[in-house]
Formats: sequence, structure tokens, C-alpha cells
Amino acid sequence: MPERAHHAAEAHNKDDVVVDARGLLCPLPVLRLRKRLMAMAPGEVAVLDATDPVAPIDVPHFCAEAGHTLLATEDLPDGVFRFRVRRGSPGPNQGPRESPDEASGESPGEAPGDDSPDAYSGR
Repeated sequence: MPERAHHAAEAHNKDDVVVDARGLLCPLPVLRLRKRLMAMAPGEVAVLDATDPVAPIDVPHFCAEAGHTLLATEDLPDGVFRFRVRRGSPGPNQGPRESPDEASGESPGEAPGDDSPDAYSGR
């Protein structure tokens, strides 16, 4: 779990890349962060400032899924959520992923030609 910073000076240093997503709603703050991180070298740090009320849920989830490290979060007094993120190494977890079912064009939970009841759909 990232530590919660209490002072703006702790949130970032002069070498961090700042992504200003104030006023944007989901999914735009995470998309802006993703775009900026993809242009950075592994290990570099980006700071995202966002006012989207679901950003505290979206950003940690994005980092976990994409292989980045959420270093710190901060709730600023003006309603801004600040996230400090270290870019992970490029790899299979970066970018959207297809499940094996989506890649094959089959519906989830069904094998080709399978007419048996599906546990999820109740058929």
C-alpha cells in the first residue's frame, strides 16, 4: 500500500513528469497517465493530479494491472488527488489484454459446438 503524503513538497521532485488531469472524468485521467508513462523510460516517475472522484480507485487498479508502482497518494485541500507513479518495465501486462476466449472469438464459458448448460447463464 503506498504511503499517504501530507505535504505537497513530498508529492514530487523536479525530475517527475506532471500530468494535469484536473476537471477530467473517468477514464480520461488514467488514459492521460498511461499515455505519458508509455513515453517514459522504466523507473521514471510521473505525478498525476486529478479531481475525478473515482481516481483513487482507478489509478491503483491501473498501476496493478499495467505493472507500474504507485509510490504515494495525496489528498490536496483543493479537492485534487495526487498520485506518484513509477513506470514499470515494458512487458505483457502493459496495455489492454484479450482473454483466450476473446482472442478465439468464442463466447466465455463455451467450447466450440458445446450445447451443455452454461453455469453462468443458467442455460
